Amino acid sequence: MPRVPGHRRPVRAGGGGGGSNKDVLRLKGELTQRDKEILSLKEELHEKEKAGLEWQERENARNEERVMQAYQRLKGDEKLREKTRKALRVALDLLDESPPEDVSDEELEPLQIETG
Repeated sequence: MPRVPGHRRPVRAGGGGGGSNKDVLRLKGELTQRDKEILSLKEELHEKEKAGLEWQERENARNEERVMQAYQRLKGDEKLREKTRKALRVALDLLDESPPEDVSDEELEPLQIETG
């Protein structure tokens, strides 16, 4: 005899008249209860999926902000590096230029950079 999951007594194939209306009503009640449980679990799963999606969206927005900040820092570093290169070129050009011949060593001393 086939068995219905969760049911203790065997079910006769074809109904066979062995079941009473009371059994049928009880089984319908159990089926209705399980349908409600399934619906409840589906709703719970949907809420958890929704919460997980919201969390992922927040994390995505946070990561996008971090990427933008890192990009802005890189751009700022590039600008600083270019300014430094220009300043070094100017300094090297000034060092390469020889002082005018009419300037004495005493006059150049205040202009020299102190080294540590």
